[in-house]
Amino acid sequence: MAEDRLLGGVSGLFSPAYLIARNVVPIIGDEPFEIWVMEKTGVVLYNTDASEIGLNVFTDPRYDQFPKMKLACEKIAGEPSGMTSFPYYETGSDKIINRKVFWETLTQEGNEWKFIWSGASE
Repeated sequence: MAEDRLLGGVSGLFSPAYLIARNVVPIIGDEPFEIWVMEKTGVVLYNTDASEIGLNVFTDPRYDQFPKMKLACEKIAGEPSGMTSFPYYETGSDKIINRKVFWETLTQEGNEWKFIWSGASE
């Protein structure tokens, strides 16, 4: 066995939701806001509501009744950081609230992930 020869390879897959949750959940604890993460393409990588992970906010029918949310997500996808608001469900409820959101973009290895802080606006 020569030390300068490639003898094999290893490939690993990970769930972005798992990786993000391990780091986000301990930080926010019981704060009155939530953090969710979206790819620039609109795919939800992490959300407190696990049923939204993997959905695309631009194409999934679940979001069709929330056109202002889609417009806000287009703004989020297109800008590196900012603030906006839109109506959407209160987490764990059928009640619709106005959500105020702030976001920052993390770019790593060619991926753009939008970290979005969301809370009910007064």
